[in-house]
Amino acid sequence: MPTDPARGLRPPLWLVLASIAVGLAVTADVLAGGLLTRLDHQISHLTRDDWGLRFRAWPRRGLRVLTVFGQRGPVLIVAVPFVAWLAWRIRRVEPLLRLLAALVVLTASVYAIKFGIGRNAPPADVLHTKSGQSFPSGHVANAILVWGLLTWLAARHTAAIPKRVAAALNVVRIAGPLLVVLGMTLLDYHWLTDFIAGAALGVVLLWIVTWPIPSPERPRAARPSGIRPSAAP
Repeated sequence: MPTDPARGLRPPLWLVLASIAVGLAVTADVLAGGLLTRLDHQISHLTRDDWGLRFRAWPRRGLRVLTVFGQRGPVLIVAVPFVAWLAWRIRRVEPLLRLLAALVVLTASVYAIKFGIGRNAPPADVLHTKSGQSFPSGHVANAILVWGLLTWLAARHTAAIPKRVAAALNVVRIAGPLLVVLGMTLLDYHWLTDFIAGAALGVVLLWIVTWPIPSPERPRAARPSGIRPSAAP
C-alpha cells in the first residue's frame, strides 16, 4: 500500500500532548512569576537595554522583515491565492475550508488566552490588564499553523503542486517560525514564554485542522489487460 506523503507533515499525537503540557506549564509559570518569567526579564533586559536594536533604524528595519513570516496580512497574501489555486486545480473546496477553519480557531483561541491572561509586552510585565495582549505570541502560532497547513496540503495533493513550490513551503514551515522568534526577540517585542506558548498552541491547532478526511473520489476498478468485454448475444 503506498504511503501518504502528507502523513509525516501532521504533528504526531505525542508532540500534540507534549505541546499541551508545555503550554499549561508555561501559562502556570507566567501567572506565578516563576523561573521562566525571570528568564523573560533577563532576555528582555539584554536585548532592550544592552543591545537596543529596536532603537536603531537599520537593524530595526531588517529585523522587522523577519517578523513578516508570522504577520497575518502578509501570510494571507500568500496563503489565500495558493489555496484558491489548489482548490481550482483539484476541483474541491476542501483546501479553502481547511484554511478558513485554521483562521477561525487561531483567532478564537489566541485572543481568548490573550484576554484571559492580559499580559503586557516588554518592558512592563503586568498581568490582567485590558491592553495586555502579549501572551501567547499570535505571530508564532500563525507561522506554525498556516505555513504548516500549506505544506501539508501541498504534500496531500502532490500531483497538483510543482515540486519547487512544495520544496519552498517545506523550508518556510521550519524557517518561518524561527525567524519570527529571532526577529521579535531581538526587537524586544515579546517575552520568551510568549513564543513558547504560541508555538505549543500552533502545533495543537495544526493537528486539528489537518485531521484526515477520506476523499469522496473512488478510483475506478482496473480492467484486466488482454480481456475485452464480451459482445452482447
